[in-house]
Amino acid sequence: MNAKNLFSWKHIICLSLIISETFYFTLRIGATLIDDRNYSYIALNRFIISDIIVSVAVVFFFSICLIYLILKITDKTHSKILFYILILFTTFLVAISFKMFFDSVDYSWYWVGFVNFVRHIKDVKTAWLVRILWFLLPFIASFIFVILLRKDIHKIFNFLSILGLVFFVLMSYQMFSLKKLYSSFDRQDKYYNNQTDLKKQRKVVWIIFDEFDPEIAFSNQEHNYKLPNFIELKKNSVTHHKLFAPARGTFFSIPAMLIGEHVRGFEQRKHRLIMISKDNKELPFTMENTIFGRIENDGFSSSITGWGFHSYCLIFQVKCKIFNEPLKWYDGILTVAHASLIYHFFLHRGWHRDINPYIINSMYEFIESPTPTNLLYIHNRLPHLCHLCRDGLAGLAEKFYNYKFRTKDGPLILMSDRIPAYLLYIKLVDSILGEILNKLDTNLEYKKEDTLLILNSDHWAKPNGIGHFPSRKMDPKNSAYPALFIAKILGDNQKIEIFEPDSGIHIQELAHKFLKKEISTHLDIKHFFEQKSGVDVFFGENEANFSVEKDF
Repeated sequence: MNAKNLFSWKHIICLSLIISETFYFTLRIGATLIDDRNYSYIALNRFIISDIIVSVAVVFFFSICLIYLILKITDKTHSKILFYILILFTTFLVAISFKMFFDSVDYSWYWVGFVNFVRHIKDVKTAWLVRILWFLLPFIASFIFVILLRKDIHKIFNFLSILGLVFFVLMSYQMFSLKKLYSSFDRQDKYYNNQTDLKKQRKVVWIIFDEFDPEIAFSNQEHNYKLPNFIELKKNSVTHHKLFAPARGTFFSIPAMLIGEHVRGFEQRKHRLIMISKDNKELPFTMENTIFGRIENDGFSSSITGWGFHSYCLIFQVKCKIFNEPLKWYDGILTVAHASLIYHFFLHRGWHRDINPYIINSMYEFIESPTPTNLLYIHNRLPHLCHLCRDGLAGLAEKFYNYKFRTKDGPLILMSDRIPAYLLYIKLVDSILGEILNKLDTNLEYKKEDTLLILNSDHWAKPNGIGHFPSRKMDPKNSAYPALFIAKILGDNQKIEIFEPDSGIHIQELAHKFLKKEISTHLDIKHFFEQKSGVDVFFGENEANFSVEKDF
């Protein structure tokens, strides 16, 4: 067997294309960027096109070097050893090509296995065994295939080379389409073009703490953390004890709050999100239909920073900076080598990076700006757990407090870890709140009587993601609990508490009225909510039960 005849430069380049394309389609399946399948809208802002191109190019050149190295090694190797090297390498190429077919049509091989097999298995050990077998199945089948055709291995290489060229055309077309898709969004920052907006004195800082559950956070039954900054803030603020989020998840809750309508579903058209109201009215999630467009019509400016769960910077023409897991130049190599999967499956560790430090630093940067906008909207990821983060469930908090929940060899996702990790994040949020208050106090652009701080959450702590809290007695699947709501006009120290149920869809109107000077005191905020009524939490197919027995 002559390796030089198999590894011509044509084969080297085409097979390298196969390897780099495998990474691209694996990446794209996570982003679902080709059509409106599933949650393609969410994936729009996950990656920057230039980062994708760089990562794919790195994999391509790495693959050329790898194949050339194999050629050099096999050229001076005993024929039997050469045979095994070629068999294993060909097996790898056939296996990743097989999985690439699934990825290219938006049906990941691993997702197919999970949907059809793994998720139906109740026993944890059996489920993990099935996962591992499903992961190995393409390699086992490819090995048998290559062994049966070992005498015609050059034909396999020829086929794979043609396949590499075909998928290169498809990949190039999709990258071009992706670039065209991004350019179709009107991302002209009007903030920079309309400096007169900055002269308006009134400011609203609206901070979302994702999955912050006030009943849990302020419960003596759940933990013994003191939360001094929250305690001090609540002494001279408006605390709404019964403000319910519009939905149980971020996907529906955030648009509903920003639009100001109860929702009952959604549609996706050309990667745009269209919410469906209770009366089946279409509510496109756009600049015009949200608080950002409405205040702009009145001459006020807006800015957004935080977690990029929603495609804020593509949708809204405002000063914007959001964060998702950054794509590194070497991620393609790790993906092709299946390092992340192996790390997760066998070492029980996550592969995601913690984006919370970037979000927190950006929040401070926006608050400290010498030219703050009239509305600053911040979507923090905290205290939402990161179940697959390599730094842990509460990675940032674990680093901040030098605390680890798991032993070195312990599994990443343990139900017993989730509740204490969540509570540690709550403690960290309290520390962050102290920094926020200090920065607002030291920035002279925030006049005390003209600045409204709103602390809010998009939903409560869901038991399927965190665990079952001892204080929760109701059915966790269908039960709605209050969201966080604390409002503070910096120049008003009157303590006000509200106990009548209201909905988070009214927050955007409250912010708008404050900017227009229709609301100027804590008492005005109380009267505002007294004029509102009705609570409606979207649960999907299930009806919601409301927790109205306890106050936080």
